[in-house]
Amino acid sequence: MKKNQSRFAALMAIMVIGAVLIFAGSCEALGDHGFIIIYDGNGSTGGTGPDSVLARIGEDITLADNTFTRPGHGFLGWNTQANGLGRSFNAGQVVSDLAAAGETIILFAQWRPGYTVAFHANGGDGTMAPASFITGRAHTLPNSTFTRAGYAFASWNTEADGDGTTFTANQSVTNLALTGETFNLYAQWRETYTVTFHANGGEGTMAPLTFLRDTAHNMPFSTFTRTGYTFTSWNTQADGGGTAFTAGQSVTNLAAAGGNFNLYAQWVEGVPQVGKILILQANTFGNTNHNSGSGLHKSAVELFNNNDFPVDLTGGNFFLHIGTATAWTYSIKLEGIIPANSSFLVVSNDPGEVNAGTYALFPTPDQEYNFTIANEDFKVAVLRNMPTLSVLNPFTVYGPYTDGGNYIDMLGIGSAAAEGTSFPSGDRSRPRVPRRNSLTDTDNNAADFTDVDYRNANWANVTSVLYRYWPRNSAMGAWNPMTGLPRMDPVLRIP
Repeated sequence: MKKNQSRFAALMAIMVIGAVLIFAGSCEALGDHGFIIIYDGNGSTGGTGPDSVLARIGEDITLADNTFTRPGHGFLGWNTQANGLGRSFNAGQVVSDLAAAGETIILFAQWRPGYTVAFHANGGDGTMAPASFITGRAHTLPNSTFTRAGYAFASWNTEADGDGTTFTANQSVTNLALTGETFNLYAQWRETYTVTFHANGGEGTMAPLTFLRDTAHNMPFSTFTRTGYTFTSWNTQADGGGTAFTAGQSVTNLAAAGGNFNLYAQWVEGVPQVGKILILQANTFGNTNHNSGSGLHKSAVELFNNNDFPVDLTGGNFFLHIGTATAWTYSIKLEGIIPANSSFLVVSNDPGEVNAGTYALFPTPDQEYNFTIANEDFKVAVLRNMPTLSVLNPFTVYGPYTDGGNYIDMLGIGSAAAEGTSFPSGDRSRPRVPRRNSLTDTDNNAADFTDVDYRNANWANVTSVLYRYWPRNSAMGAWNPMTGLPRMDPVLRIP
């Protein structure tokens, strides 16, 4: 025993002397204002352990995470005594003044019987140290640090082929194995591909994105710039002759696993302005076949840029507000650019809005948001620089529209506030949809809107009628909402 104690004392002396030598320069600079923290594995058989540190009196320091290992045991924390009868601290705990100036304090790892969790790359590259978990205590599974070209880490599994029990990174687990045993987890991988963005005459850089296969992803907005030009979309060809994608558009499987998909910024000469945007139509959702439905399968608002120049919704700080007769319930920050004489479609992604019947599909929304428009008495408004609304009728407070002003447009149904006289409620808001009947805004909802019946009464010649009114997105280009030209027929969904 004395021999072991002597060895231990000698070892401690060497560690302290080494630490003092390491920190000699710092100690001289600090004078009597610092102390040394040394971490001891206290029975560990592996791991390099945290580095010793020099702490300053009166300043906070974060205690190190444990990097020692001891098979069959889990790390409990740090203690100022090897037997655990001193002061206890957690890894990552913020402390100060653990010792007096010029002193050295040793923190001993505390261990409890436990089990080992071993991580396997399962086709990936790299290594991960086993984790020691304490029996009876909850632990958080780590994220993978393995890598695999053309793949992304998805989860852990007890079987290499994924047929065992699945665990997610950061999942809390308890008692995965008996004390002293090893629990094996195998990395599970999902195929990925890379999307690379090219400025195509613009300036700046955009980092490539990694997309998962068989998973929907939204196209990003361009961060490239080009003096005297406005970004309009992405295209698979630099000259715009390939497939076009709008910012925010949902896409899936653009390339094979491990492949690369190139997109080129498309530009239009001229800088977008802030101008008048019209609310073209707004609808709730419902069954297409009887009077209780709207004929449309999702709540939506279609805006129209009735200008001969693009309007920058993002830069102009536009907001779409949706509410009931008594309150404003949703505020949506609009993102993107509406080309000249084009629509911009905002559609609800509320999972509760489901229509299993036959209906015509919306085009890909320019923007999605979780909202629901009320059945009969509702209102929608577009304003700039106003993320919240405290007044029931912004038209009477901020309107009418003026160039450069914050008020843009508003539609009120039934008992809801409106521009001028509200559009009649009853069967006109649902099942029928209020839609603008002219591109001239008289600031009177009752005169400026009419009702359109989108229901599937007898849709034998559905496209011959619906194309005139059917909502469009910004990628569909310039059109005349009063004539429906150039014609673009909706696509029916038939279950």
